Amino acid sequence: AYRREAFASHPDQAIVLEFTADKPGHISFTLKMDSPQTNSQTTAVSPDTLQLTGQVETGGLRFESQVRVLAVGGQTTTNGNAITVSQADSATLLLVAATSFKNFQDISADPQARCIADLAKVSGKNQP
Repeated sequence: AYRREAFASHPDQAIVLEFTADKPGHISFTLKMDSPQTNSQTTAVSPDTLQLTGQVETGGLRFESQVRVLAVGGQTTTNGNAITVSQADSATLLLVAATSFKNFQDISADPQARCIADLAKVSGKNQP
């Protein structure tokens, strides 16, 4: 039997997903991030974290999302734009997202800094 739990934390600005199985070593998946915006790309920024960055249009709103995978047991690997979890006992995904929006006249905020801060807060771990 498999169990999926999800919740959103407004104070942490994060969505959390947890996957478990009733038998050890039965959680395996490949995680990718994508956007319909043509000016976006996904990269692995660490062995357990993917980053999706982009811009809506030249000179326009910038955005970023980061997802960190916390797997118990098994193996976690990256191939540049995806994370693969193999034969884990459980896995928790921490998803954060931000834009450069400050207000209707100012889109100069730093979405990467916002994501790094939110991900560190929710995971208790600083990004390398």
